[in-house]
Amino acid sequence: MRAASVLGMVVVALLVGACSPGVATDGPEASATQSGTPTMVLGETPAGSSPEPVTPTLFASASGSLAYNASDEPLRAGTYATRKFRFPFMAEIDTDLGIRDAGDTSRLVYIGQDKNAPQNGDEEFSALLLERVLNPDDQRALEPLEDDVFEWFRRHPRLTNVPGSDKAFKVDGRQARQLDLLLADPVQCGSFHADKECVLIGYGPEGDEPYALFAGSRARIVVVDHDGTPILFGYQATDDERFPIRSGVFDRWVASVDFTE
Repeated sequence: MRAASVLGMVVVALLVGACSPGVATDGPEASATQSGTPTMVLGETPAGSSPEPVTPTLFASASGSLAYNASDEPLRAGTYATRKFRFPFMAEIDTDLGIRDAGDTSRLVYIGQDKNAPQNGDEEFSALLLERVLNPDDQRALEPLEDDVFEWFRRHPRLTNVPGSDKAFKVDGRQARQLDLLLADPVQCGSFHADKECVLIGYGPEGDEPYALFAGSRARIVVVDHDGTPILFGYQATDDERFPIRSGVFDRWVASVDFTE
């Protein structure tokens, strides 16, 4: 999923989670030193080649936090703060992800890559206010989401729950539940990604493309109860041996969330 100004799920929203928020670091080396654990860099540069220098479009605020504001620029490790999301929060991305797009609207924060990228093209972190969903059966009829968000995903007929992935915990003192999902019955995505198969989930922002989970992906959802309003934190990436490492960055991002209002 992408915001209209950048996109062609996360979450992004990628996605993209962490330790308690702090001052932004300069990259994966600083992050690894702080956490005391090895750093996994997504989208690694092939052996024998050198990455081209990049001037990031991300900017630091007076508090030292970074913004979800990038297009075709790698997102570096650091503490990020929302600027427009309805429920502002700070959270830490503790690894240089090699992910190149991010955005921030009132109902969606995402960090992700072009769905048509040749490798990890579906990878995304997101924080989403999911308010309208597509009928799970016909994947076309749009309806308000009146059910419990977590249970709606858990019972979705086109998704399969990964055994042992259902967990309950707290995010910034708020109740949260987590679940991993695999696609059981994807359909053609439609005009946004005509060459892809996916399960269409629904919409947050007006005018955006639908939030979708793509064939070949594994998705992790975390639903946080923010004083009665569910916030969907989502991550999806190719379902292969790298998923446990990559999803760990998402886990730490979510764990580090600090709602600022």
